[in-house]
Amino acid sequence: DDDEASSSSSSSSSSCITWASSRETAREELRFGITAEDILIGVKTTGIFHGTRLPVIFDTWAKDSIVEVVYLSDDAHVSGPMETVDLTKLYGVKISTKRGHCAKTDAILKYFIKYYDMKKYLVIVDDDTLLSITRLIRVLNSYNSSTPLYIG
Repeated sequence: DDDEASSSSSSSSSSCITWASSRETAREELRFGITAEDILIGVKTTGIFHGTRLPVIFDTWAKDSIVEVVYLSDDAHVSGPMETVDLTKLYGVKISTKRGHCAKTDAILKYFIKYYDMKKYLVIVDDDTLLSITRLIRVLNSYNSSTPLYIG
């Protein structure tokens, strides 16, 4: 059940434990700092992975995320709930690994500033990243959102 907290050991070491919290717990933690509405997660992807990697992200953590998730690509994918933003179409240059990851990151930052400037945090993840929204919020709540910050 998603509303119950549980724990599981992630290694044989007694000092390494992973605690899984419910979405309800994450909502309670928000009162100490930022809210889910202050965060945007941008999933950086490319056309060849739309059919394989995006469904995994969607089914594991994005589908029920209390944080808004957008899929940012060099190609359009318009079927299902994982519609992508085609950065190439928006910025007129092929945003691909041939031009370097910096070109795609630059386009993502421009997109964020143009459409999501009201958000306090932009979290850019690759299309093979699995994460805990609860832990992400907890980490971001430990930083002052009015100070420019890059964590990576």
